[in-house]
Amino acid sequence: MRVVAYGLIPTIATILGSALIFLHVSLDERFVDVALGFGSGLMVYVAFVELLIPSIELGGLGLSLVGFTIGFILI
Repeated sequence: MRVVAYGLIPTIATILGSALIFLHVSLDERFVDVALGFGSGLMVYVAFVELLIPSIELGGLGLSLVGFTIGFILI
């Protein structure tokens, strides 16, 4: 049941975000800037702490850096 509840959180956020676009709600430019900055900062945190560190622990530093570098180049 917890999995379903945790899955509903991003689902609701996606629905609310898309509703803003479909309803043509005008958002303050400053709010959009702050929201995009927060989202990108959160992604950087997840990439480094939640993905890269366990990768180094499981696969070693060399292989993890190769994968990280390839991903960085592709982006």
